[in-house]
Amino acid sequence: MKLDHNEKSPKELYIPNSGEILQLDKDWQWDALVNSLDMLDDDRDILNKETWQEKARNKEMTIDELSCLNTIMISRLLKKL
Repeated sequence: MKLDHNEKSPKELYIPNSGEILQLDKDWQWDALVNSLDMLDDDRDILNKETWQEKARNKEMTIDELSCLNTIMISRLLKKL
């Protein structure tokens, strides 16, 4: 995406396949995702890891959902540093 020299950020961002179900080629990729979501601990019970694991197990997780979860997990890791 090319920005006009006067723009500080794009006016509209297009993310291909946004909102669509993840397309992972191998079952082990889904298994790895389920196992990784097991590390999603939430003391306040805002994020229910069982719900997210079920979505991954059933291969129903969207790109948007995974992106959101990744952002949350990364920010929590950074807070621990």
